Amino acid sequence: MRYYFSPPTCSLAGMLALEATGAEYEPIAVDLRGERSELRAVSPVGKVPALATGGSVLTETVAIITWLARRFPEARLLPEEVDASAQAVSVMTWLTSTVHILRRQFMVPMAFGVGAEAQAELSRVAEPRYWAELKRIDHLIDDGHMTPAGVQRYALLFYHWGMIDSFPVGNLKHFTSLARRLVELPDVRLALERHYSPLLHAWA
Repeated sequence: MRYYFSPPTCSLAGMLALEATGAEYEPIAVDLRGERSELRAVSPVGKVPALATGGSVLTETVAIITWLARRFPEARLLPEEVDASAQAVSVMTWLTSTVHILRRQFMVPMAFGVGAEAQAELSRVAEPRYWAELKRIDHLIDDGHMTPAGVQRYALLFYHWGMIDSFPVGNLKHFTSLARRLVELPDVRLALERHYSPLLHAWA
């Protein structure tokens, strides 16, 4: 397997899941500011994350984590029971479709609108909504809706981003407890190191 990634993108989530499997793979760092020729040769969409499995190429985090969970069931990334697995995929889809998009609107408003004034407004509107969703993650952890390992590792991406974006994520009790526990795992630390995460030194 080959995994194409680029700090500080969402490719961290897939790598966290991939490391949890213990499977051998080749990590390939991609400079997204370049032409991405090597990446486009593998995936026409030219985006990270991209996981070349040998039989196909997956480019979405939810698809990558779901595939890894089925390919390496011993890693227990997702529940085996059908309803519980669907619930886990539902939470991951929400992280992708809502939390990630709000973060992107806040940090990269030029992807959503033209002109400095419009972009500033887009970022201003997204900021409190993004923070509200980070707090929602905290509540979901407390309520037991984020117990699967694959979901937790995906959620860690947003704690990582929250630190980068200067949000007071340390005030989120349950989210912080989860982050601190995960950061102690050697395989998690390896993925964080490859993405230059501030989590590595958050509680040193």
